Amino acid sequence: MATEGFPNHPVFQQLIKSIPLNEGVIVHDPNNDITATFDRFMNDVVELRRTIREQIPDLLDSNGIIRDEGVYICTLAPASYEIFVATFAVWAVGAAVSPLATGLTPQEVSFLIQRNKAVLLIASASQRDAAAAIQSYIKNETGHAIKVIGVDLTVPVPSTKRQYHIDENIVFSPRRPLILLHTSGTTGPPKGVIRTMPAYDLRTVAGAANEDLALCHRAVHWGFGIYPPVASISNGLAIYIVDPDPSPEQIWEVIRQQKITMAYATNLTLLRLMQYYKEHLAVLEPEKVKEYSEGMKKIKYIGCGGAVPMPSVGQFWKDMRGGIPITILYGTTEGGGGTSTTPEGYDVTKRVIGKPMPGVEVKLSEGDHGEILLKSSDLFLGYLNNEAATKAALDENGFYKTGDLAHIEEDGNYIIDGRVNEDFVRSRTLKVGTLELEDKLSELPYLSEAYVVAVPDMEILHRVAVIARLKPSFKEEDANILGPDGKPTSNMLFKVRRDLTELKVAQYKLPTLLRILKDDDIIPRTTTDKVIRKKVIQTFFPQSADCKVEDLPKEVLVWDLKNDKNAESTGLWDWAAAQD
Repeated sequence: MATEGFPNHPVFQQLIKSIPLNEGVIVHDPNNDITATFDRFMNDVVELRRTIREQIPDLLDSNGIIRDEGVYICTLAPASYEIFVATFAVWAVGAAVSPLATGLTPQEVSFLIQRNKAVLLIASASQRDAAAAIQSYIKNETGHAIKVIGVDLTVPVPSTKRQYHIDENIVFSPRRPLILLHTSGTTGPPKGVIRTMPAYDLRTVAGAANEDLALCHRAVHWGFGIYPPVASISNGLAIYIVDPDPSPEQIWEVIRQQKITMAYATNLTLLRLMQYYKEHLAVLEPEKVKEYSEGMKKIKYIGCGGAVPMPSVGQFWKDMRGGIPITILYGTTEGGGGTSTTPEGYDVTKRVIGKPMPGVEVKLSEGDHGEILLKSSDLFLGYLNNEAATKAALDENGFYKTGDLAHIEEDGNYIIDGRVNEDFVRSRTLKVGTLELEDKLSELPYLSEAYVVAVPDMEILHRVAVIARLKPSFKEEDANILGPDGKPTSNMLFKVRRDLTELKVAQYKLPTLLRILKDDDIIPRTTTDKVIRKKVIQTFFPQSADCKVEDLPKEVLVWDLKNDKNAESTGLWDWAAAQD
């Protein structure tokens, strides 16, 4: 007979222990008109667990737990009450949950489901039509239809309170897969990252308390989207779900209502919230502005993941929070959701990621600098069906090679220096750090965002190229720019180079290609909001095979390299001792 108890696993131990700590609402989902207490949440988890068991009886042991490790159940849902019920229910039968992006085509979902050998697809109410189309596509392609189920939200909560307990006889292996995330590569289908699920102690790490309410606004098919809300629930902390992919206006409105006390966001979200505040909120009547600033002061903890914000963004949020900087949470899909965290009062002008968390071992490939290599009990188990890629991702001692460059300072804090392969532009015989230049570009008052890439050039190896978006308040034709010949010109590249020079940027680091983005231009990004630089080059700087600058689109502004020979030096090491 199937057990009513839950697996003897840290996540469920934490969950059961937390139930008495929160007798109020644990999940606020206004999009679906749901306010669920722990009683309702746990009741729905139990009911969905029962439904799952009914669908796959041949896979279960006598306790109602899937016998074999590495059995996957896919979910198709935005951030919602249903996805979190489904996640815990899947774990409760010993399967690994594989959250899928809701924007995938039936063909893409079919590929992932077949590669995962998924035994079920759980779809939210909003995705049932999409799930039916996927089911039909798979049946037409393979002759077999995957079973699709949903979360029954009509099951009444028993009048007598259920008592939930851990079944000491159900013990998962430390390496039992519990989640499968799909990383977005630059080309082709994504890799499947197999992971366990640790129990994050938010009360210790983030200073969380029973009365806290955490903002949930990210898609749940990637690590930083699903870990924080799942960890919040298992810690007995309430979450507030806003619309999937919300606008800055929507998030600021929730902040204004002074409901949120904890939030997790990517650097891009923080950038857009900053821009919206400056352009739309800061200009309001003082009393109205105060409502937003007071709402922000209620948020005692903001964790930023995905990438380290630019200094100007970090400074803005520090100022908004009365001198308290946001917390940088360094982590990777493979390496774990919380590898390091920043100390109180760190220097926001540096790309600080702080010190390793307890249980995480970090080393740098060159001693005090180099590639970040890490190892922990939270390290990924491997790539699905790809032993070669798994082996290549680890060094000879089992450390995961993150691809991030860093150095360690005297106080023991790690500082991000860029990426091993992408964050340096080799131009002539020199190296230009993309992050360093992007930091300077962020100081230009007329740019809302800007990114640096290396565009191949047959003469000098690579051009320092920039894509940039102008702020709506800036009119390019009114820039009053003087070109190298002293005559007025509307060429934004001249203005950007001139203004960067005033910021003491060396001549060899100045961009020689610039493309101003249109309103509808979309910058290619990963699910963690990191810019995919290779795709930026392909999209905005396409070239012929021989890498001639003359072949670039007409929208690209090109700096004539002959001007460099005639340019006056404005500072020491303008050409890094590499002058002709």
